[in-house]
Amino acid sequence: MLAVKLYRLTLDPVLAIPTLPCLDHEAMLHEGVAPHLAVYIQDGSSGDIHEVVVVPSERRIEEDIVSTLGECSPDSRARLLSVVRQRFPNYKAQETSPSWWRGDRRVATACRAQVTLRDVLLGTDVARVKNGIDRLQTIATLMEKQSRAASWGVRTVSGPFVAAGGVTSTSCSAHSASA
Repeated sequence: MLAVKLYRLTLDPVLAIPTLPCLDHEAMLHEGVAPHLAVYIQDGSSGDIHEVVVVPSERRIEEDIVSTLGECSPDSRARLLSVVRQRFPNYKAQETSPSWWRGDRRVATACRAQVTLRDVLLGTDVARVKNGIDRLQTIATLMEKQSRAASWGVRTVSGPFVAAGGVTSTSCSAHSASA
């Protein structure tokens, strides 16, 4: 185990590895995500890195391949999932694939261009990793501003279009009904 990420869970006893809060889910500011933990592990035989998410209340274990894109092979993922299913037969174990809708592959590629998960978890050049994370934070801030601007445009432009569509639809329905 390289690190653990916790969302509304605590570990007792505390592990002797880096333990982080799951900030991406905390930032959602809602209760719709079940408490869980994500464990970053390295395969001892291949060196591949995996993220395994455990949701105790749902008896579910997921091998999340989004954050580890490029860090593990399909064969290594299949071996890990097989081991998880054998060791935790009372849990539903599955692989979580990237979402096209959320643009997971695009985001992962953009992140990896600045700093890799392997460097964050295993890198020895702390200054280089910090610089990569700082660049990534700057890019994320700019993307957030761009997203807000696009969202504002959608909110201000789509409202009138939807209203006009509703009026047109109602007018056409009323016109065809009277004809």
